[in-house]
Amino acid sequence: MEKGVFLENSHYDVDVFKPKISVTQCFNCHGFDHTKIWCPKKSKICPVCSQAHELSDCLIASANDVSQFKCPNCTVDRCHSALDHEKCPKYQEKFAYVQQLAQYGL
Repeated sequence: MEKGVFLENSHYDVDVFKPKISVTQCFNCHGFDHTKIWCPKKSKICPVCSQAHELSDCLIASANDVSQFKCPNCTVDRCHSALDHEKCPKYQEKFAYVQQLAQYGL
């Protein structure tokens, strides 16, 4: 027996739905669970040095001195940018949580 769906005498192959898992991250403060519109911070926070300025104005980012990077979300192991999702433990923690919610359909 073929797998799929019959609709009006035609057979269609189907795949299991796999939802895209994403973490909501603010473009203003780079925190999680809200967007720029709902951000509680009034000033823009740099994702590289955690100071109140645009990324384009960041001297640390332009020098690409990774040892000076300070993720605004992390308190330990901060030598990464808030945009480096592979190195950010807070992002990884949030991603695992969202993945678990998706797995259980919540």
